[in-house]
Amino acid sequence: MPPAGSCDTHFHIFGPGAGRKDDPSAAYKTVDAPESALEKMHKALGIDRGVLIQNTAAQVNYASFIAELKGNARLRGVAVVNDATTDAELKQLHDAGVRGVRFHFAAFLKKRPTLETFKRAVDRIAPMGWHVLVHVEGVDLIELQSLFVSLKIPVIIDHIAHVDVALGIGQPAFKTLLELHKRDHVWVKIANSDRWSITGAPAYADAIPFGRALVANVPDRLIWGTDWPHVMYKRPLLGGEPPPDEADLLNLLYDFAPDPVTLKKILVDNPMKLYPF
Repeated sequence: MPPAGSCDTHFHIFGPGAGRKDDPSAAYKTVDAPESALEKMHKALGIDRGVLIQNTAAQVNYASFIAELKGNARLRGVAVVNDATTDAELKQLHDAGVRGVRFHFAAFLKKRPTLETFKRAVDRIAPMGWHVLVHVEGVDLIELQSLFVSLKIPVIIDHIAHVDVALGIGQPAFKTLLELHKRDHVWVKIANSDRWSITGAPAYADAIPFGRALVANVPDRLIWGTDWPHVMYKRPLLGGEPPPDEADLLNLLYDFAPDPVTLKKILVDNPMKLYPF
């Protein structure tokens, strides 16, 4: 079992009602993933806390997102914002437990913001003590590295930047990730290794060198997430596979960080710095 206070920092909830109105511009449609199923999964894994990530499949509905957070004291949140988000809405989100915003630069999600919109959002959330979560692929990370270096608030590189496992840990994108990660304000979220593994479940052995390199790099600025319910899940190199067993994903983290002290940092101590519970 993971240490007490462990936190899954990345998952989505797709509940009934207004929060399930599909966004016609989204890259994928909503799925059935109610809070009750999330709770069951976390209980089975021994996960005590979580960070709910507002999804991009549904039309933005802050009332629904806020209700989900306020209804569960063990959750914090990361929201989707844009220039239309009002100051009053930002305050409501903060009061509900939101501590960050997420922007999608990865082309496959069809939600890439303009740099001006991104910078305005960063300026608005900075006084609130929030961070920015950036969803990028390797090519985006290389393109935007100077922007991320310039930020004055914490920035989390999502999903290990979707690096191509077949190119090894010496590839330019991963080397860029390691260099960025050394910056005092840059974090990396360990999630989605299963999606780009070629060797596959249950061990995802070819992902292990990447995780261990990150752990050796800066263990104090790593967090972990399941990415439940694994939307858009496919592994095209293998012709597609069913979504992973979350227990295998937790075991993979144990392979990344076999030392109990480091594991506790990733699962308990580090999330508390970003999401005080």
